[in-house]
Amino acid sequence: INKPLREGRTPHPCPALVCQLHNALAKLRSANAAAPGEACTLWRASRDFDLDHADSWPEFCERGGTDLGLLSASTERAVAQHFAAEIGARVVLLFRIKVDEGSQRGSSLQFCLAFPYEEEYVFPRGTYIRPTGVVEKKRGAGGIPIKIVEVEASFPSV
Repeated sequence: INKPLREGRTPHPCPALVCQLHNALAKLRSANAAAPGEACTLWRASRDFDLDHADSWPEFCERGGTDLGLLSASTERAVAQHFAAEIGARVVLLFRIKVDEGSQRGSSLQFCLAFPYEEEYVFPRGTYIRPTGVVEKKRGAGGIPIKIVEVEASFPSV
């Protein structure tokens, strides 16, 4: 679903599915807004994106960016980090998403996950990610470089 969205491919190969997902996420967000949560941290992983050698990194730091696809994030850093490392990444980029309001948290998918002990949220298409300026560099298992970038996420209202 996400690859054609992020590539800007039109028409999308599954337009009805994209429309249904959009509507379902809007309904989940409305339901979540009725019981706003407290501040939390969500984690999103990206693999093989080396910040030190990315031409677009300075612009991203200054202006942020918009994800054209659906953006998923976990409440557990280890889950996000494992996802990126499992694919055989050479560099792991972790977005630490600071969430202050329940309405900007995305939609919880915990009720339908294969692993009910995990908690995952999905942000709609068009989610804007803005770095806060906090970047940490660490080493993961096997010495894989891990870069953690703190961001704030916002998206259009329902």
